[in-house]
Amino acid sequence: MEFTAESENEPDFKYLEHVGVTFFIRKKLLESAVSELSGLGYHVIRLHFDNHDQFDQLIADQFKWKEQFGYEPWNRSFDALNDGLRGEPFNTSDKSVICIEDYERLDAAYNSAWHFLDLIEHHSREYLLFGKRLVGLIQTNDSNFDPPEIGMRQPKWNRDEWLISSREGKAD
Repeated sequence: MEFTAESENEPDFKYLEHVGVTFFIRKKLLESAVSELSGLGYHVIRLHFDNHDQFDQLIADQFKWKEQFGYEPWNRSFDALNDGLRGEPFNTSDKSVICIEDYERLDAAYNSAWHFLDLIEHHSREYLLFGKRLVGLIQTNDSNFDPPEIGMRQPKWNRDEWLISSREGKAD
């Protein structure tokens, strides 16, 4: 499962071409991307939450925290999350997508929410070395969201919402 010169035509190439994290404002576009990757055999991890405790439990459930570490929920340690990403989701599939909806809630809840993005990017690049694929699809309702670099790369907006003018007033 390696990228070749012909990979530009593969549907998942656009999500890994420059950086492993892609942003969306419109949930319809996000759902289309998730559906597309699911159709390619990607294991989908959804992190849609209403509060901190629910998010912590989702991390524990989706990344099989109890099986990996013997406790749950996730204790909000980014070092532990880094370790957790070394096992799951790749114990389940060689192709996985982590989908976070309403990222601004996460950003407001955790002082260092960009660490999530940084870890996804780091593991995305690392897993490519082993022929595995990890994609981060992040939905936010902030059309001007411009996060700092992650993994020494600038995260990108999806191709349909790359321009700020294509995002303004479009959150659904």
